[in-house]
Amino acid sequence: MNEQTFIILKPDAVQKGIVDICLKRFQDAGLNVAEKWKLKLNKHFVDELYRHIESVVNAKLLENVKGWMLSDYVVAAVLEGKNAVEKTRKICGKTNPAEADKVTLRGDFSNEDMRENAKLDRETHNIIHASGSREEAEKEIMLFRKLVLSNKK
Repeated sequence: MNEQTFIILKPDAVQKGIVDICLKRFQDAGLNVAEKWKLKLNKHFVDELYRHIESVVNAKLLENVKGWMLSDYVVAAVLEGKNAVEKTRKICGKTNPAEADKVTLRGDFSNEDMRENAKLDRETHNIIHASGSREEAEKEIMLFRKLVLSNKK
């Protein structure tokens, strides 16, 4: 069954120049890049994106992550294909780069500082955001399309 999911290649991925490499990994896994945008996010979008984890993540850490997402350009994309959410999560690897396997985006593109910060429960950059479920993907795609439309006005 075809489904859609949502990713954001974070400022570190854009700054490292690895956006195309990352997108190719999804395409090589049989996923189509249905939509893609390069832009700066706004505070409202980032607050909504992370609202579902506010109660389970250290508040200071979450504010640092949000600040990082707002700090520079990102590339957001809608991916589609069979089992898109599951495939995408597997390609990304574990959220914590210290635990991400090699051959995943977070495992391959995280540097030692990222892994060390993650071990110490400090702010870390992990290359990519990916929807965690089909429901989350639908919500994030809709939220992002609203952001794109508001930027066009």
